[in-house]
Amino acid sequence: MLKVSNNLRYLNWFLSAYLKKYAAFIVLGFAAGLILSFLVSLLPAVSPSQFAAKENIVGIIGQYSLSNLPLSIQKELSLGLTSIDKNDRATPSAASSWEIKNNGQSYIFHLKKNLYWTDGSKFKSFDINLRLKDVQILALGDYDVQFRLGQPYAGLPSAVAQPLFKNGLVGLGPYRVTKMTRNGKFITGLEMKNINTGESTHYKFYSNRDEAVLALKLHEINILKGLNSLDGLNNWPLLQIDKTTDYHKFVALFFNMRKEPFKDKDTRLGLTYALPDVFNSDEPAFGPIAKNSWAYNPQLKTFNYSADLANKYLKPLLDKSSTSSAEFSLKLTSMKAYLPIAQSIAKNWQNLGIKVQIIPSDSIADNFDVFLAAVETMPDPDQYSLWHSTQEGNISGLNSPRIDKLLEDGRTLVNVSERKQKYLDFQKYLVEEDPAAFLFYPAGFTVTRL
Repeated sequence: MLKVSNNLRYLNWFLSAYLKKYAAFIVLGFAAGLILSFLVSLLPAVSPSQFAAKENIVGIIGQYSLSNLPLSIQKELSLGLTSIDKNDRATPSAASSWEIKNNGQSYIFHLKKNLYWTDGSKFKSFDINLRLKDVQILALGDYDVQFRLGQPYAGLPSAVAQPLFKNGLVGLGPYRVTKMTRNGKFITGLEMKNINTGESTHYKFYSNRDEAVLALKLHEINILKGLNSLDGLNNWPLLQIDKTTDYHKFVALFFNMRKEPFKDKDTRLGLTYALPDVFNSDEPAFGPIAKNSWAYNPQLKTFNYSADLANKYLKPLLDKSSTSSAEFSLKLTSMKAYLPIAQSIAKNWQNLGIKVQIIPSDSIADNFDVFLAAVETMPDPDQYSLWHSTQEGNISGLNSPRIDKLLEDGRTLVNVSERKQKYLDFQKYLVEEDPAAFLFYPAGFTVTRL
């Protein structure tokens, strides 16, 4: 009993001495613990799905099927016979080289001999199943393929940059599809694996922007691509924002040259000079061909805002309307994504005394006065389908024999320097004719959770 009592006294003495010596450290440690617990409580709750960030779960806005997957995904899955460099020139890819025969009516592509499909089979010329209008494709042995055209077409090497596939999504690229989910004909999910590194990427597709942004906020995805604005995300924490400019898409105001008063060039010029100079953070476009293209003309006429010039060109029309009971009015049809821009344009025109009615649209309008829309262009500078007087894609109804001839020559000449001069002239005369007021190349954003 005495031994137990002595041990207790010793323990009491030891604890008293320990507390006396380290009391300050103990109090500070306790206080630090309380502060740290408080700070942790202020952080947002961490869901298990947040730890999936390394899995590259990517959100894409839009409805896609097997036949129209985004080009960025197609390029991860396969190669084209050619690829497009930063200046929009065709360069070798699955084909090591090509020859141009019969003044551009025949092309022979020589395939690389060390390529394999992701199912393990060797890539040969008989596998090529591209569908090109008015083009006959013939295999010349295992590694040579001939494209025969009804008419010469200088843009063919760019056209065959389209990624190649067989049996669905079996491609020639570093990724292969491991899982696909659908809702009817539309793909809702696509899981892919890099056959070289083992890295996985999971794409999720959302029919509209609101669904995709909500998925990002709920940690269902950690990357969101294809945003045209940051609305709803400007003040959201822990996000990395990457901005890119899409030079293969331009936004423009198309004047309907099939009807009055837009047949009159002065009317078009007056409306163009009245446009605002700045459209958010988007990069101005001065013509229809991509700024990075080898055929781009950097010396195009510009139409900076000028109230004096706008009034000068519109004066006869406005004077005529002031002396009659009919006020000059027009209908501005706009793709819904660009309604805020349409409102800014309408305000400037209204300041000139023009009555403007804005009409939202989901597609290309059939009967419009002025149409605000985005147009996608191909890497090759050939824009025959957009501006030639015979083509349905000629939105403005432009009918110019000089521009028609330049477009016809530009797509058939195989000499690059001669072809470039045709497109420099095409851009110059098109912009001066003013069938459309070119506004900007739209910006796109990729948002990544940190």
